[in-house]
Amino acid sequence: MVFPGVHGYRCIADDRRGDCRSGQPWNGNEMNIYADDLSALVEKLDLKTAIHVGHSMGGREVARYIVRASFTKERMPHVLEESEALYR
Repeated sequence: MVFPGVHGYRCIADDRRGDCRSGQPWNGNEMNIYADDLSALVEKLDLKTAIHVGHSMGGREVARYIVRASFTKERMPHVLEESEALYR
């Protein structure tokens, strides 16, 4: 996030429920809920154009978010998923 940040891009990292400093709930730890959380974050921050980058489970979360959400052509986010395949 440092490289794009120093080049003028706004970088936002979400702390998925159950990970890092977020709460450790017993319920809601499933991909559809993670995608809904991401959708709520995007709406709250009023992101009009975005590039979503996900690694491993984060990539699956972004993909589920894209599938579940409805976008106008102007608001369709770009997606980058980091994969081990890129390094082989």
